[in-house]
Amino acid sequence: MIPEEKFSNEIWWVLQEIKKERLYSPDGDKNKIDFSIRTSSHTDDNTPPAETQRKLLIKLVEWKAIELRQNLVEILDEVRNKISKMPSSDANPIIELPEPTKPPTKYVITIMQSRFNEIYDRYSQPTSPKISNNIKPPSKPAIRKLLNELVKSRKFGKTEVAFLKFLAKDFEPKTIIQIGNDISSKACKQLKSRIQKRIKNTGFQVETIRADKWGGQAQYQLKYLTQTGNQN
Repeated sequence: MIPEEKFSNEIWWVLQEIKKERLYSPDGDKNKIDFSIRTSSHTDDNTPPAETQRKLLIKLVEWKAIELRQNLVEILDEVRNKISKMPSSDANPIIELPEPTKPPTKYVITIMQSRFNEIYDRYSQPTSPKISNNIKPPSKPAIRKLLNELVKSRKFGKTEVAFLKFLAKDFEPKTIIQIGNDISSKACKQLKSRIQKRIKNTGFQVETIRADKWGGQAQYQLKYLTQTGNQN
């Protein structure tokens, strides 16, 4: 995965986490939320490292999507910790706010709703351009090469690999019947569901195109982030 794709996935991840906190917040000022740095045990294996999460939050501040400050409770804990380590002979110590001894883990976020929504919508679209416009989208052969590398790096079953490679022949929509006939399987829906979970946050996705008329057949199409479909 190229750096631009990784950054897009991680920004989308933190935008969703902020959105979830807002939804979970009690009634009142829903544009002001508490936010804790996530660990993989809190969410899943796709959680970015703590320092990356802090950088993502700062990036959203730069984009004027949020305002950010460290949680007061965490600051007070630092003060109490400093007091507890002072010699007992200091009867009237002058307490100053300590320099942080470790990176913050708790923040108060103020969401700048209009700008936040704009950025959220931009990164929520799998097919929207998420990398710089001056970077040429990869060609179909290049995308197939990325797919082959992905297949080698993860545990896919033989039928799952056949499913992906069939869709990657031309990246055009294929009906479930066409796919089933080619890979000799009648379990395309289950295959698609399993594959979609395994390729999450890789830049690839299998999109379902529902039938547009009565009696029509649903189709699946393999897509890759900035793929335009007009390259050979």
